[in-house]
Amino acid sequence: MAKLTLLYEAGCPNCRGRIDEERLIKGLPCWECLPLLPEAERYLSGLDWRERVLAVARLLEEHGKLEGWAWLAREEDELSIFERFFERATGSRPWSVQRQWARRLLRRESFAITAPTGTGKTTLLAVYALYSAVNGSRVYYLLPTSSLAKQVAERLQLLAHNAAVRKRIVYYHSLLRASEKRAQLEAIENGEYDILVTTTAFLSRRWGLLERTMFDTIIVDDVDAILRDSVNVERILMLLGAKPDEIRAATRLVKLSLRVRANPALARRYASEIEELKRVVNGVAGRLGQLVVASATGRARGFKRLVLGKLLGLSVGSIAGYARNIAEYKLLASSPEDAIEKLVETVAKMGPGGLVFVAKPLGVETAKLVVNRLGERGVRAGLAIAGKRVIEKFERGEYDVLVGVASYYGVMVRGLDMPYRVAYALFLEPPFNRTPIEKALQSPRRILALAKALDVEGYREYARILSKMTPDEVELLRAVLQGRLEAGGRLAEAAEKARSLASAILEKLRSVTSEVPAGYSILTVSSSGAYVATPDPYTYIQASGRTSRLIKGYMTRGVVIVVSSAPLLLERFEDRLARLLAGFELREYNEKEVLEELEKAWESRRAPAVSRSALRMNIETSLVIVESPTKARLIAGFWGKPARKEYDGVNVYETVAYNPKSGKTHVMLIVSVKGHVYDLTEEPVGKHGVILEGSDVKPVYAPIVRCRDCGAQHAIVAEQCPECNSVNIEDKRRIIELLRKLAPLVDTVYIATDPDYEGEKIAWDIYTLLKPYAKNIKRIEFHEVTKKAILEALANPRDVNRRLVEAQVVRRVEDRWIGFELSQHLWKVFNARWLGAGRVQTPALGFLVERLEEWKKGRCYALIARLPWGRVKLCYPDSRTAREALREALEKGVEVEILEANIVSLTPPPPYTTETLLYDASRLLGYTAEKTMRLAQELFENGLITYHRTDSTRVSDAGIAIAKSYMQRRGHAKLLMPRHWGEGGAHEAIRPTMPLDADELRDAIAEGEVRIVTRLRESHYKLYSLIFARFMASQSIPARVERVRLRVTVGNVSVEDVVARKVIEAGFLTFYPHVIPVYNVQEGRVKPMGARIVRTSTVRLYTHGELVMEMKRSGIGRPSTYAKIIEALKRHGYVVESRYRKYLVPTSMGRRVYQYLVTEFRPLVSLERTRLVESLMDSVASGEAEACRVLLELLEEVEGMVARVEAGRGAGLGENLAA
Repeated sequence: MAKLTLLYEAGCPNCRGRIDEERLIKGLPCWECLPLLPEAERYLSGLDWRERVLAVARLLEEHGKLEGWAWLAREEDELSIFERFFERATGSRPWSVQRQWARRLLRRESFAITAPTGTGKTTLLAVYALYSAVNGSRVYYLLPTSSLAKQVAERLQLLAHNAAVRKRIVYYHSLLRASEKRAQLEAIENGEYDILVTTTAFLSRRWGLLERTMFDTIIVDDVDAILRDSVNVERILMLLGAKPDEIRAATRLVKLSLRVRANPALARRYASEIEELKRVVNGVAGRLGQLVVASATGRARGFKRLVLGKLLGLSVGSIAGYARNIAEYKLLASSPEDAIEKLVETVAKMGPGGLVFVAKPLGVETAKLVVNRLGERGVRAGLAIAGKRVIEKFERGEYDVLVGVASYYGVMVRGLDMPYRVAYALFLEPPFNRTPIEKALQSPRRILALAKALDVEGYREYARILSKMTPDEVELLRAVLQGRLEAGGRLAEAAEKARSLASAILEKLRSVTSEVPAGYSILTVSSSGAYVATPDPYTYIQASGRTSRLIKGYMTRGVVIVVSSAPLLLERFEDRLARLLAGFELREYNEKEVLEELEKAWESRRAPAVSRSALRMNIETSLVIVESPTKARLIAGFWGKPARKEYDGVNVYETVAYNPKSGKTHVMLIVSVKGHVYDLTEEPVGKHGVILEGSDVKPVYAPIVRCRDCGAQHAIVAEQCPECNSVNIEDKRRIIELLRKLAPLVDTVYIATDPDYEGEKIAWDIYTLLKPYAKNIKRIEFHEVTKKAILEALANPRDVNRRLVEAQVVRRVEDRWIGFELSQHLWKVFNARWLGAGRVQTPALGFLVERLEEWKKGRCYALIARLPWGRVKLCYPDSRTAREALREALEKGVEVEILEANIVSLTPPPPYTTETLLYDASRLLGYTAEKTMRLAQELFENGLITYHRTDSTRVSDAGIAIAKSYMQRRGHAKLLMPRHWGEGGAHEAIRPTMPLDADELRDAIAEGEVRIVTRLRESHYKLYSLIFARFMASQSIPARVERVRLRVTVGNVSVEDVVARKVIEAGFLTFYPHVIPVYNVQEGRVKPMGARIVRTSTVRLYTHGELVMEMKRSGIGRPSTYAKIIEALKRHGYVVESRYRKYLVPTSMGRRVYQYLVTEFRPLVSLERTRLVESLMDSVASGEAEACRVLLELLEEVEGMVARVEAGRGAGLGENLAA
């Protein structure tokens, strides 16, 4: 039986040579590296992943062929040793997420750990510190508080005892006795330690004891505490081996880069200095020690974090997307005093084991008042302020509850982990920050929110400015408003507008007499000044998380109550949390229900494995691979600000997402491959890149290389550009090598390429090339880039569809064979190497050529008259008659005669498919197919529309819900008529992903409600508006109009037109009026609004959209290829665009090539042939046809026909056509 086997150049995991897909799928190197009998292959492929890696390494070594496989085997060996050490120290094996971190730690990688509290970070890092010390490294462990430093030091000592390790562990914190402090300081001064544990305050105050010390590894428990003191960042870098001048160079590089981004006019001035600084900084990173940042929901800010990024390639994030097992309630009070009373009464009823958080602006004095009131009720309450020993007393049971301030850096928020002691928490007002108005007006988006709330003139113009800025640009604008950067260009204009609005806001404050909601914030004006109160969701997440902790793989139940006398603040707090946490809801307080939940919370601690209230934690480490960097960044940001690590210019994002659909918590790495990684080789291999062995077909694929200098792209193995010889190339081998480094880190690799044939082929290439490195690989697909769609995809993974892959291979090989054979023939005939031919582009060229001939035959002089309902065109045989008609039209008007009038019902059109979108964008917006597809791609990647390469009109239930939400909110509920426009299937029509029209979307992006990652221009909003309008129309009731068929006459020439004279019921026309012009037309003379004579034709040339519709009607092309076909015709010089109307006009060369091809090769380039190929590919995809047979039959036909034509050319046939 014929066999299709893909071969991959540079794909062997060991020698980096050519390898077939079967060996890769079995997890083995190529046959040349490791020749094995089938029985041995089966044995190896059946082993556990680690066992196979080590077994293959041994066999390669025995054969003297161990090369690229060696690093993987060494890593597995070392990880195995570390796991045994971990088990000795802790009594258990590391679990999945700890193994991921361990692997990265053992690679000596600097990175930020992004994971929820309770997942074993501290234990893993403590064991690693000991393991590193055993292997000769010196480790520094930095913590934000003395209590945490004490806990970590004690844990290190216990672990060392368990592992029978004798290493010098020295620690210093404020909880030590005076004699202990002296002893520890002496040891530090003398360098008598292997592991040092201190607070960040020690680093600041005792720098003199450490400044000459070098550390191999520094572990920072909370990077925020470091970044608050920029000098400490420099100290850490010096302790890791950076020299002061190198740190200054990195700092200067960051400053200049920001300055240039804020004012692009400075780019030329600083270009050479920036290049030199980059050279210095790039030389530093490789020799520095290891920095590991462990931060549960870090909010790293400040300039120095960028310096860390430059030197160590890491960026710290903040997460909020992890599992929570908390019953959350709200208890409303009539006044602040009533809120305190209700809080005290509730704590008294709930008993010991609680935490009370007082909102930060209420201050320590309010916390003290709560402590006193609780004491009066017989509750032993301790005031938890930094530096006190109250937490230890609480842990011993000397206090029933702790009371503290809800500050992100507070000791109760960050430094308390007592799952058996704490079961509930109460908040006196939701956590919020109170910012003076002057400081609030340094925030670009807060300026907009306040200006909008106060209806300040000019805020809409400012909103349009912000709506066209990326989040990074908004951050630059913030720095400009704070006076830290000087702006230029567009940013300077934005800053000027922002300052103008800020001044107007301050003027408006004089008339403010009550609280004013402004976005998520609330403006208050009092005798003490004006302030903006803003909910602080991250402090709440951290603080409430103290009640729900991880015990033996289970998340305990917690109870949280927010007591509030500020309804506006509470409402905004709830809205903010709902956006961050899936399923978040504050239930109305019910005493009986709360006490029942509290009992469940205690039960979940006593016996988590059998308790129904404990949530079993199913944490999976995942690598999600997408096609575009935009999509990677957007997805990573769905669950907070992701951590980021740069590898050789490629960003890898890290975040945590709890998936309620599967019950899994995904610790995710997210990376993009930037489209195809491999393509059919361009090297002289086989038949145009395909090796034929009997009836077997073996396409050879090579990594894609793109030159950054000349833009050329080739599928070859090369170290430099084959066209300009530049070494500044983007080689997809680097992407594959990075993926091969990342794949062993995770439990499952999820390939999330686009949901079409091309995406499936990319997925197959990645799957095959990663198979030796990954334990589990799955394919996921989504049709919109939204949080909900991503979670649904992760909950429903599948295998890569081999049939779809083979169908794509058939198309690619067929295009190559026809294209190369015909193109090379054209080069000889026409002596022009830029010419080309293709299975689809030639029939498409034929449409244009034939239409041009019709256009020539219909040449005329046309009177173009602009009438109130639209343009009409009347054609005349000569210019004199046309001029007379023009004079009559301008002087007397055109004669309008009503031929027929009746009331009709107009059915709304379905939502857009690719071809109908291209048609409308061309007709209504004047966009080319290429421009429309580029804009749609960017809208899709920013999560604003569903997948744009589709031939389906189906609308999902989620889509219908969007239409319903919008119409009800905008008062159009009576227009709603939900339709699915087709049942079943995975694909869906092009539609918006949110119930926001274009104007609302602008405002939402400007205010930060909708997050995008690339800049949107006016053209994006216009296309989005068209998509939104068409979708809303598709979900609306029919329209009823009085439709009039009329005749327009000037001179002796008439033309008929159709107009809606009266709209009886607007229906879907409310959203999409483009179906029919509306005008109350009457019989008689109508003066045109303008008229002119043009030399034209009775036949229109094709526009981009019309050509796409013709291809669709003729059954050629696909949604993913329409725009590419038109671009290929332009690239070969066959077609040019008219300047204004963007008509597609075939050139003289295009007409000659087409005539030659249809004369000599009609069976290969006819419509019938193209339709047949499309049908055969569908048959391959469905399993009804065999790929090899289809390809071999095609090859026989192509070669035979080319040979006959070549022979004919030798006899002088066909020369006249080419001349």
